[in-house]
Amino acid sequence: LNDNIVSFIFPNGYDKNYVLIIDPTLIAATLSGTIGADNYGHTATYGNEGEIFTGAISFGAGYPTNSGSFQSNHAGSTDIAISKLNSDGSALLWATYLGGGSSDYPHSMIVNSLNELYVYGSTNSTDYPASSNAFQGNNQGNSDIIITHLSQDGSNIIGSTYIGGSGEDGRNWISWNYGDTYRGEVMVDKMDNPFIASVSSSNDFPVTAGVLQNNNAGGQDGVICKLNPDLSNLEWSTYLGSSFDDAAYGLRIDGNQNIYVTGSASSGFPTTIGSAIPNFIGGSHDAFICKISPQGNTLLASSYFGSTDRDES
Repeated sequence: LNDNIVSFIFPNGYDKNYVLIIDPTLIAATLSGTIGADNYGHTATYGNEGEIFTGAISFGAGYPTNSGSFQSNHAGSTDIAISKLNSDGSALLWATYLGGGSSDYPHSMIVNSLNELYVYGSTNSTDYPASSNAFQGNNQGNSDIIITHLSQDGSNIIGSTYIGGSGEDGRNWISWNYGDTYRGEVMVDKMDNPFIASVSSSNDFPVTAGVLQNNNAGGQDGVICKLNPDLSNLEWSTYLGSSFDDAAYGLRIDGNQNIYVTGSASSGFPTTIGSAIPNFIGGSHDAFICKISPQGNTLLASSYFGSTDRDES
């Protein structure tokens, strides 16, 4: 229109019982990084009071860590770099590196009821900072999953552990888009236990007795894990997949502690009788959604979702 005004037309109308918002208000935006080294944003989340948490990879020294942060110096190659800002982005509350001498990547973050941050990711480092009582204190293969539980002020780790076998864990092979390698999710339940949706190509990924799928069915499978809050114990862990490549990308927990998982599935992925789409539709992969019992031992519902082309969720 005139005077640089843009107009929107809704041919089918819209629900006038609700406020129509076309242009959202920018609440906060800021840069973060080092001088003289690259930094790539990988993940972000929010605190219980609206704080902003950012998770990046940093290729060098100089990230604005604060005095008293858990890890103030870059350890080598690519380190995870975590920042916490206030809700309007005007103040950096704390910042810390997390990493060892090789490549460390954050994939997903979430806070618990105490506003303590969980960071889920993957590492090639053999000296990633694991806690003394960690479920798994050492890297078992080329890359392992890592999860770290930080204190509110970023000065200490409440728990930190590797999770993996002798193969490739945490790094997704089904990679079509930029960043697909670093997918998966961490969530917490109402008791602040963390859950992870991820991937593994290991035949000896740590699984627990009596779970849904004890063995890698072939290639890369999805993996679902539940840990205790200080990451000293693997409450339960299961593979989830077919004889081809599969991946678990997203996870939610309902009020009855059932776990919902979604991701990318190949032909032969386990589905349940009576599900919406029990059979593989086509293309290289279909999306899937599963409902798993609280103990990780029963597939309550599972369905494909997709088209005859390539699909993921």
